[in-house]
Amino acid sequence: MKQHATDAHTLSAAYALGALDPGERAGFEHHLRVCETCRQEAAEFGTTAALLGATVSEAAPMWSKARVMAAVKAVRQLPPLPPPLPWS
Repeated sequence: MKQHATDAHTLSAAYALGALDPGERAGFEHHLRVCETCRQEAAEFGTTAALLGATVSEAAPMWSKARVMAAVKAVRQLPPLPPPLPWS
């Protein structure tokens, strides 16, 4: 089976995350010299990755579960659907 070369335009995210092997990275960096679109996309993926990496997980307040469960009781549930008619 013949292998197809990877389209450089699909590698921006992997490049920004440092997920390319050395050969792919070198090839993509060569491509970046001539492709403004990929330079911008790789920079944007890098910024997004940095923002996601800087996020902090925070536990929900203790009262939130009780509040949600109380609110659920006030939501009107839909009745079950009737069975289909035998001729439909």
